[in-house]
Amino acid sequence: MKSMLESDDSDLSDDDDTKETSSVTTVNHHSTESNVTTPSMVVTAATTSTEESNSVTTSNTETLNLSESALLLQQRRKQEEQALEKLRQEQEQARLEQERIEKEKALQLEQERIQRDLELKQLEETKRREAEELHRKKLLEEEEERKLKQQIEEERASLSSQLTQLLSEFNESGKLQEWIRHVESKMHLVTLLKSELKQAKDLQHNQTSKRTEYNSSLNFLLDKQKDPEKLLQPYEIELMKERVKNIYPLYLPKSEIAKMEEQIAQIENTEKKKREEHQLKLEQEAAEKLKKEKERQQLIILQRLIKDGNVKVISDELKRNNPLLRSINLQNKNISNDDVYELADALVENTCLTELDLSFNTRVDDECMDALVRIVKNNHTLRKLYLEDTFIQNNQPLIDAVAGNFKLVDMVLSEFATDDQLDQLDLYLDRNEAL
Repeated sequence: MKSMLESDDSDLSDDDDTKETSSVTTVNHHSTESNVTTPSMVVTAATTSTEESNSVTTSNTETLNLSESALLLQQRRKQEEQALEKLRQEQEQARLEQERIEKEKALQLEQERIQRDLELKQLEETKRREAEELHRKKLLEEEEERKLKQQIEEERASLSSQLTQLLSEFNESGKLQEWIRHVESKMHLVTLLKSELKQAKDLQHNQTSKRTEYNSSLNFLLDKQKDPEKLLQPYEIELMKERVKNIYPLYLPKSEIAKMEEQIAQIENTEKKKREEHQLKLEQEAAEKLKKEKERQQLIILQRLIKDGNVKVISDELKRNNPLLRSINLQNKNISNDDVYELADALVENTCLTELDLSFNTRVDDECMDALVRIVKNNHTLRKLYLEDTFIQNNQPLIDAVAGNFKLVDMVLSEFATDDQLDQLDLYLDRNEAL
């Protein structure tokens, strides 16, 4: 880049020199011509002089522009050199930082190695000390054992000499046989005492064993009895009763046996009650299943009757307040006004039905309005009533009846209802739904 800039500068300076030479040559040429020309060429010389001054001004301007360009190029070279210098400095700093990090890592690794070596040395030193301590203890124990053996040997030798001396004295005095008989009698007594002591210990051991066995079996039965899903097997109670009756009396006092019998009797009574409750629960579940099955069958029959549109049977079930009959769909069943009156008579006392659909029955008209009003006024469990596509033209009495009913939340009137009537009905239904 520096060479390119220098070549540009040299080219610019060469152009300047060429232009100056050309200008001087032109001036000299014009001067020569002016010396040769005649007075008639004075005006031409003046014009030529003006052009020469303009040419000099233009040349100076170009020279100034070229100088500014050269100055800008020098500034750019300086900026590039500064940028290169800054880049070299940053690279040098990065290299130094990398070397510092590598030195720190190497130092850290060396410290860790030294620490591991110290720990290994400490561990080896500890093991060595422990081995020395064990060896020292072993030597002390061997020394104590040797001294103890030596002491025992000395005591044995002393006792042996004393016994020999005592026997010789008894033998000399004739009392040896008497002493032997005395010792034998004492030994027999000691044997009897040992036998009785052993029997007492065996009895105590057996008593403890039997008590533990009984308590373990008792706790097992009680834990099993607490579980509501489990029942005790008859053989488990019988086995406990057999032990208490025939085995435990051989080892345990009567007071404990009586207490055991009382506990087993209590377990037996509790188990009897539990079995009765379990049996009652099974019977209730079976009865409930049978009841549900009957209700399901009845519901199937009712659904078939409702599907057939048999108003007489439906009314009878409503009068019986059948809890399975909660929704009646009589859409498009050719229901008449008389059928509506029959349903109204049945619904006066009914407390189970919540939905009645009489839609798409064109035979239902204003003549059954009294029956519908009676249903709305007297029935307090009906929540939904649908009268879509019926031939009821005067819906106002029914809307007035809804004003005093606080249970209905959904009702569809016939197509003859006006917008005002529908708005009034929606107001009452929204009120009931908010309750």
